[in-house]
Amino acid sequence: MTDAATDPLRTSAEDSALDATERAIAGVERQFLALAGSTRRTMREQAAQMELQPAGYRVLLEVVINGSTGAGELAEALGYDKTALSRQLSALEALGLVTRERHAVDRRAVVVRATPDAVERVQRIRASARSAFRERLVTWPRTDLEDLARLLAALS
Repeated sequence: MTDAATDPLRTSAEDSALDATERAIAGVERQFLALAGSTRRTMREQAAQMELQPAGYRVLLEVVINGSTGAGELAEALGYDKTALSRQLSALEALGLVTRERHAVDRRAVVVRATPDAVERVQRIRASARSAFRERLVTWPRTDLEDLARLLAALS
């Protein structure tokens, strides 16, 4: 970034506006970091309710949300390598939370399904989390909620 000292056409008002924009961007970044930390805490708490580590809960949550899914697709969706995913699935399977079976057509592929007990437990945990989230937002003006949704969509 050039400043007024090196760019004779730039005014101090322009520098001031740029500084204000940079401060605003830094504020947004700080709030996203805080939100990410809050999200990690929430995931840890939800995982603990299932007596799982966050990584295992994340795998289980993905399976519950998407229904039966191929292990390869699951690894890709989570950004896990297949070995790491296999370890998580083995642990979840040992706890009776998922099942794995060979794909009916492509015998090389593995299909992962959440057990009915796992689905019920995850849905209960998620309902509680959604309720808490809703309680935080329900008092906001509708226009603020719409603005937030629009701005987040623009960012993503």
